[in-house]
Amino acid sequence: MNSNPMNKIIVGLSGGVDSSTAAAILHHQGYQVEGLTLWLMKGKGQCCSDGMVDAAYICEQLGIPHHIVDTRDLFQT
Repeated sequence: MNSNPMNKIIVGLSGGVDSSTAAAILHHQGYQVEGLTLWLMKGKGQCCSDGMVDAAYICEQLGIPHHIVDTRDLFQT
């Protein structure tokens, strides 16, 4: 199943249970999964940084790539 490019999928990972479970299920079903986390907030808040760390850890445990896209400027208020 992994050789078919149609079996590649990006999963948006927040670091929470729902997105982590979705990534794990798809990975175990044989999809080529990559995790993607959006960096949304500027400042010193812990919510986003904790989520990014958790998402990276989940990807490491699953053995899948993890990408962080810096979108802070898009969401600036």
